Amino acid sequence: MKTIKKSVISIVLALVMIAMPVGDTLALTPVYADTTVYVTRTGSKYHTHKCGNGTYYASTLSAAIARGLTACAKCFGGSSGYSYTSSTSSSSHAASKPAHKVAPFKLKTTSVFLLKGKTKKIETKNAKGKITWSSNKKSVATVSGGKVIAKGAGKATITAVCNGKKANCKITVEDLKLSATSMRINFDGEKTLKLKGCKHHVSWYTSDSDICEIYDNTVYAYAPGKATIKARVHGKTYTCKVVVNKPVIKNFSLSDSKLQLYSDEQELQYIFVENVDEDYFSYYNVSAVSSNSDVVEVYDIADGEISFVVNGIGEADISVSFGGKQKICHVVVLAAEETEY
Repeated sequence: MKTIKKSVISIVLALVMIAMPVGDTLALTPVYADTTVYVTRTGSKYHTHKCGNGTYYASTLSAAIARGLTACAKCFGGSSGYSYTSSTSSSSHAASKPAHKVAPFKLKTTSVFLLKGKTKKIETKNAKGKITWSSNKKSVATVSGGKVIAKGAGKATITAVCNGKKANCKITVEDLKLSATSMRINFDGEKTLKLKGCKHHVSWYTSDSDICEIYDNTVYAYAPGKATIKARVHGKTYTCKVVVNKPVIKNFSLSDSKLQLYSDEQELQYIFVENVDEDYFSYYNVSAVSSNSDVVEVYDIADGEISFVVNGIGEADISVSFGGKQKICHVVVLAAEETEY
């Protein structure tokens, strides 16, 4: 009977254990927690088979060990039982070591806008080693150590290489200039003013909207005087000084070109500038002078009104100048008793 039991035990052990050579000895491959053993409800041992006369039922090795059961000496001989290894803990241990990911080399900025002459420092991320910088269009932008210098209008690409990894940054450069920094405009005229080289929205301002204003790149002159037009973009201001000329007086007339007066007329006499815009009197002064003050003498000038007095008998011309033009009123003064001219 003992021989039969030992044979059974040997067969079971052969199924659950694998002998592996380690030096000059043999080692047993661990049996995991889901290995089937046999136990009784009240016993203190776990078995490889239904050992003895009790009521046995199948259980897992882990459950048996959890109950505090130990290996049956008959089933395992001098051995202490199965070598218990948790499959769960083994897999968890493997999962706790994910593959290490290396952060990629990159630039913190991938696009930059600059005005000609300005500079920008491009910062990097995850650089491990020396960085080599280059520009594909040095007439637009150059780079040294990550510092970009805007050279001229256009587009360029800055490339940084670190350990064989490349990263690019696109550069856009504008070279802005006003089409004019000063201009003269005739009264009630207009002229074009542009911020050349700009592809962005430009804000325009005038220092005196009574003199001139700008809309859609056109300066409109409203009144003679001086003003400054300003263009603002990218935090920079560009200025143009504007002078609006006085209106051109093409012609004017006098209320009288010939007068006959008498020496006894002592009250003020008048002639008037006519056929011009009244606003022009604020842009030009009216001047008047008598060719013979012993006959008639200019007394006062108010806008287009010239007053004068009679001083004696004779003839005189009152010359009136206005806006570069001149007109004459010929005056004849007769003695009080004379009745013809």
